[in-house]
Amino acid sequence: MLRDMEELLNSVYDDDVRAYLKEALKCYMSGSYRACVIMSVIAGGYDLHKKVKSLAGSNNRFKELDDEIEKKKSALEVYEKYLVEQCATEEIDMLNNNELKELQRCLDTRNDCAHPSNFICSPEKARDVYSSIIDILAAKPVLFGCKHMKNVIDEMEEKTFFPVIDSNKMKVIVEDKLGQFQKKAIEPLLKSIGNTIKNTKSTVQKDNAMRFLALSTDFISERYENFITDFIEKDQYEGELLRLLDINIDILIYLSDINIEKIICKLETNLTASEISNIEVWIKIILSDKLQDEKFIGSVAKNITSFKDKSLFTDSPNSDVRFQLVYSILQNEKCLEKFRNMIRNGCYKQFNLAHFEEFYLQNILIQLDDNILYETWLKAINCYINSSNFNYGNRAVNVFTSIAKEYWIDKVSLELKISLVMNILRQGKKDSNYYSHDCAELMWNLDKKYPKLVETFLDHIFENKENNDINEFLVDKYAKIISRYIVSYESKTESIINQLIELRDSNLGAKSILDEIKEVVVNSFQDEFKKSLLPKL
Repeated sequence: MLRDMEELLNSVYDDDVRAYLKEALKCYMSGSYRACVIMSVIAGGYDLHKKVKSLAGSNNRFKELDDEIEKKKSALEVYEKYLVEQCATEEIDMLNNNELKELQRCLDTRNDCAHPSNFICSPEKARDVYSSIIDILAAKPVLFGCKHMKNVIDEMEEKTFFPVIDSNKMKVIVEDKLGQFQKKAIEPLLKSIGNTIKNTKSTVQKDNAMRFLALSTDFISERYENFITDFIEKDQYEGELLRLLDINIDILIYLSDINIEKIICKLETNLTASEISNIEVWIKIILSDKLQDEKFIGSVAKNITSFKDKSLFTDSPNSDVRFQLVYSILQNEKCLEKFRNMIRNGCYKQFNLAHFEEFYLQNILIQLDDNILYETWLKAINCYINSSNFNYGNRAVNVFTSIAKEYWIDKVSLELKISLVMNILRQGKKDSNYYSHDCAELMWNLDKKYPKLVETFLDHIFENKENNDINEFLVDKYAKIISRYIVSYESKTESIINQLIELRDSNLGAKSILDEIKEVVVNSFQDEFKKSLLPKL
């Protein structure tokens, strides 16, 4: 497809150069193709010399070249070929070999057009020269070669290298800097910046270099991975790797699967430590699109939910850093539902009471809001609340009260709720000098703090008279606390009293409970409901 020559003209940087090329375009449009070629090459030579002159003030080699060109101009000597060749030398390094060959071809065509000969300049030839001059020279700013890499790296020692804090604006600065270099100089520059990160003693230069390298992904996307391979492979640079990823998490997009696996291995190593350094960065990595991809999501979920075994017999059990990590991940809006479900499945394991003492695990249960997990949690509590070791009982009560009842009360089985109340009663009224005081306190306040539990227990006792539990708990030992529970269950208090009256002659415990209820009623002068029960008693 033919390129629009007027649009090409709009891409020219310099106004003076644009004026020459506009004149060249007029020649073309009028059919003066030789004139178009001559004006285009003149514009190119003028543009290239201006760029050399702009750098002469800061570089001796450029100044020497500028002086040579000025001498040739003063002596009315042809200078364009010399200028082009010098700009392609290693010292000046403004043109690469392909650009040199193309410009030399344009110069040859110009010579053919400028001198009497049988040369016929076609419109295609004129358009080709015109577009080459613009593409290689006029549409580009001053382009540096490898010699200028040190200047950029030295500039990084200044705090003002990035005068902005917004990462998008920093990215524009990075791309602008890279855009000033020849393509062949980009890779050596980024490699040099990587070495600067590893070796510099200046924290300012290191920070600027890391920002530069991290934000250069789009400019050299296909080979970007090559510049951070050392940071991935060598453990000594893990901090630098995490900093790069923190600055630009999209770096992960440009990494091969094998390097992603290496990063996951680094995560696994961190999970065995007593705390995770840079936990916020790791969360950002885990929740990236790359690691939540089908290829890696399963491996990551397995790693972060491979919780350590814990024992109640350890006085000060070490906290598992995975709990904090998982909780933070679940809180994050970037956590995909599929990943959340994998974490939930990873938590379907037999946690014991020591696990549930973990603050973050308690919050994980709330975040996942899962019936099975709440059931597992309450089973662990129920297992130890009536333990012969009152310390375990106290710990079980603390774990029980750590999660508000609104989260779990309707999500665990009736059988477990009934069993829990029974064990609280057994521990709270234990015939021993050694019992869980926390459990006893909970027992006396259960009707106020957990009325649904008490109601479930009473329904079980009095709606199924044939169960053995009625014989265990309708005894003098439990009379005072059971009577309290019955009076608090107002919707069924009267029917339960009627059942107790029926049992009074055959069950001394029932009589004791009724006596206790009567005492509660007699002492409740201000409670109309309780006073209404008095005639029955």
